[in-house]
Amino acid sequence: MKKIFCFTLVILFLFTLNAFAHPPAAIDLEFDLENNILEASVDHRSGDNRDHYVEKVEVFLNDELIINQDFFLQFDNDQQKTLYLIPGAEEGDLIKLIAYCNQFGSLETEMLIE
Repeated sequence: MKKIFCFTLVILFLFTLNAFAHPPAAIDLEFDLENNILEASVDHRSGDNRDHYVEKVEVFLNDELIINQDFFLQFDNDQQKTLYLIPGAEEGDLIKLIAYCNQFGSLETEMLIE
């Protein structure tokens, strides 16, 4: 009986850990065509930006992976901010960004360069 009780407690504990984990909430992209700079703000609230944070960002230009950046903490408890130089990007190109939470989930967004 003790084994079943302990097993049940462990399972409940594991489920409650995931209850606090969540993917990024939103991604805001701005592209400066004159300087070929992509500015990304990933909204991801966290009580401790060293423990629960945006772990990785991938940037695609016209479906080709061009940037893969890993993080070990988040800019602050509300968001991760990044700036990327994307040489050769032109009007009409499609940029896609995927942001990954270190505990659970991801979010992606796309923008057409205008």
